[in-house]
Amino acid sequence: MTLTRKKVHVSIQISNGAHLQGTMIIERDTRLSDVFNNLKKDFIVVTDNGRQPHIVNKRHIIQIMELPEEGDSENEHEDDDQDYLELPGN
Repeated sequence: MTLTRKKVHVSIQISNGAHLQGTMIIERDTRLSDVFNNLKKDFIVVTDNGRQPHIVNKRHIIQIMELPEEGDSENEHEDDDQDYLELPGN
């Protein structure tokens, strides 16, 4: 990972009922919502906790929530610092 990127821990609900929890790598100055509003890219890569990468079509994501980093006890109970994005169904 370079200095221009950061890890974001996410929880994703997909339209087929699947639930995926893992890590995305995004540009450091980008919000999670910016990634999903970017119309130039249709897919995201999420690495699950077993370090298995998953390529997900953004159109199939129903809900995504940014999770606090492990060991980050300061934000563990603060929902205000989490990004929560619910996408309209297709």
